[in-house]
Amino acid sequence: MGGALVGGAPDAAPTISVAAGFRSGLHAGRMRRLSYPLLCALCGFVLGWIPMFLHGPIPEKFDLFYLRGAVAVWSWYAARLLVGVMVGITWWPPRWYLRGPLCGFLMILPCGIMSLAVPTCGAACMFWNEGTAAALGFLVAGIAYWSTGKHHALARGERRLV
Repeated sequence: MGGALVGGAPDAAPTISVAAGFRSGLHAGRMRRLSYPLLCALCGFVLGWIPMFLHGPIPEKFDLFYLRGAVAVWSWYAARLLVGVMVGITWWPPRWYLRGPLCGFLMILPCGIMSLAVPTCGAACMFWNEGTAAALGFLVAGIAYWSTGKHHALARGERRLV
């Protein structure tokens, strides 16, 4: 059947908890054996491309100031792609929902400061870059927690009620 029996009246048909069956199947499978840092890095490498497809950074903003914009924007791409690595190798703060956004925020912070120096960008670019990086870190850490039951690489898998 794939799910856990929840119960009910003896004469009623049993109900199945799909979430319980899915969760137990997931944790018994490959994701449980995949190392936490590797899972975070892979999630970061996949999810880190999403902001690039949505908004940039835009190389032309740097070309205006005689900087090679096509090269300069790779600092943002590299920082975003490394958010997952940072989430996977750090343990402080111990809770995933604090560490993920913090790692994302800190990884993109130097690029955000560079955004402040570009007159065509400024504080608005820094705000959106920091916000999307924090959201990326939250997603990476959340997926890793949901998949492994660990808050960080040094933690033992925990049983959750949800």
